[in-house]
Amino acid sequence: MLSKLDLSTPDVVEFISDFEALIVLEALRRAHAIASPRQLEGTTGLSAGVIETQLARLASFGLVRRTRGTRGRVSTGYSTSQDPLVLTFDPADPQSALRTATVRLSLLSHAARIAAARSVARTTVGVLPMDAKQYASLMRSHDRVDESLAAAKHVVGSGNGNGNGRAPRYRVQMSVEPVASGTVALPTVMLMQRAEAGRMTERRERPALRDLSTREREVAEALGAGSTKREIAEKLGVKFSTINTLVTRIYRKLGVTRRAQLVHVIRNGG
Repeated sequence: MLSKLDLSTPDVVEFISDFEALIVLEALRRAHAIASPRQLEGTTGLSAGVIETQLARLASFGLVRRTRGTRGRVSTGYSTSQDPLVLTFDPADPQSALRTATVRLSLLSHAARIAAARSVARTTVGVLPMDAKQYASLMRSHDRVDESLAAAKHVVGSGNGNGNGRAPRYRVQMSVEPVASGTVALPTVMLMQRAEAGRMTERRERPALRDLSTREREVAEALGAGSTKREIAEKLGVKFSTINTLVTRIYRKLGVTRRAQLVHVIRNGG
């Protein structure tokens, strides 16, 4: 599910203008697990008290989940979605122009504040017209980068026409994030019309094989046919760890957790 907030909701614009709230949200996202306020101190530079206040605020918007400790554990942990934060608006609302302008200025101010602290945290989003061939080339490049990163990790430890004669437009996003400890970063924030956000949510909630790369689909179909991961690695002439990475990516893209669910998706054509 996308993490969505509507700009017409009370206090949302003020929330986006709060630098501390956003860096706490991003620090929690990067934790990739349940984290306590104390654990977030080192990555945000904020006190535990301030972090707890901001976490309560994030929880009020439904952006974080709170988990109480059990079996003698008294600490409370928090977690959040790994998806970008989507801010929706209605273009027909006369207040939308002011709200979106305020949000953009706030995010630019936050980015300048981080740059002044010599931390790197930049996200570039553009909308580009592409034909099917250009889109396929871009996706192949993306897959190569993804596979290269997966290989490096192991070493160290369509575009159809829209009927009006114009090329379809695709949202292209590149993110550069700091990896050194002690740096802060902003979450990826996307401004989107309500209707577009609704369509994106629908697509994400409906698993589709077309969302897989050529290699991912090949592996998915082999899994669906009953092959083991080791057999697939031998057949494709790649390392077992590479297949493990591909399977994890396939499950995430299709929104499944078990092979039986994957088989169901394949049999139903995605």
